[in-house]
Amino acid sequence: MALRYVVEDARDLGELIGNTEDGGGIGVPSGARNLFIRDQSLVGTLNSVLKPNLVNTVLGQYARRHYNFPGATGEPNLDVGLVPVPIPNSPTATFGLPRTMFNPRQMQFSLKFSF
Repeated sequence: MALRYVVEDARDLGELIGNTEDGGGIGVPSGARNLFIRDQSLVGTLNSVLKPNLVNTVLGQYARRHYNFPGATGEPNLDVGLVPVPIPNSPTATFGLPRTMFNPRQMQFSLKFSF
């Protein structure tokens, strides 16, 4: 049996000052962003020998992520990058105030018999 718990917590202020999101030039001051990440995951594995030639493996995982990349100045970002037509509320949009926060959660389960 094995269990693993992983946490990543990042608070990086003033990212992308003087840079663009695609790394292709000099960004405007309104393009500055603050980065907030909090990832957590729990993984467990259980191996059982049922017979000398039969092994059962159970794997389970739960993970969640909090990711926020808001503008640092509160001003619209006027930096137009490689996206030809900005898509509102898209993480790839570089014009305006794109939606930059998401909190996905996932669960996985696996059961395997080997002989």
